Amino acid sequence: MVAAFMSPPTDQPLLKAGFKRLVYGGDEFKDVPFSAVLATAKTIREEPDLTERMVKAVVKSLYWIRANREGSIDIIMKHGRLDQREIAASLYDLMRDAFVPALDPEGVMKRAEIEIVLLKERPNFKPEQFIDDRFYKAALKALAGEPGAKINKEEKVMEAKSRSLEDIKNDIARRAGRINPFERVDRQEVEGLLGRLTSLDPDLWGSEWGKLGARHEANAEELAKLGKKEAGKLTTKPTNIIASAAIRSPAVRQK
Repeated sequence: MVAAFMSPPTDQPLLKAGFKRLVYGGDEFKDVPFSAVLATAKTIREEPDLTERMVKAVVKSLYWIRANREGSIDIIMKHGRLDQREIAASLYDLMRDAFVPALDPEGVMKRAEIEIVLLKERPNFKPEQFIDDRFYKAALKALAGEPGAKINKEEKVMEAKSRSLEDIKNDIARRAGRINPFERVDRQEVEGLLGRLTSLDPDLWGSEWGKLGARHEANAEELAKLGKKEAGKLTTKPTNIIASAAIRSPAVRQK
């Protein structure tokens, strides 16, 4: 198998040419901050008002992006120099859920561990010493009435470090037939499967998704034996690797 890391929107020509997406980095590195608001300890100490206003502006912009699809697509086209709205829209739908104002010590450590390949050594520090979430929490409280905050259930889920069965099923249903990694599945088929998932038991989930996958594999094998090119169309999971950074953004301080 030949695969490569690609960043949106450069992946779109390949997807149109028939390549498949194996994995999206944003799904694999949830809660990992690839972007953050940084400030020195001196700035935070001497200009707390400036720091608070900066963090609030970033959080508000993230909420706006999440609540304004068409306006965000316009911005992507303008600053990304894209002339095809379809590509800009696919980029927004792919990355919308990454625009979450959240940061925790575990995520910072995970981000540091990714650098092991380059640094050739494990990170040796406590992430808490670099995080100052006072301004982040103040921004969430001040902007609780923003449209993006109202529709954003993921923040509460991340803070609780758990998701309910209905949350997960609703998220899958929302993505089915539209958004990675479910953009190529049959929506009605997935809705039927979700109806059979009555708990978070991993064996139940593995069994139901396994049955669906096995059925399509059998169909694909049958068509392959017949020599039909349509066999590839039965693939329900994406197949060229496309990676993208997740966006996470409250203030981080540097000592």
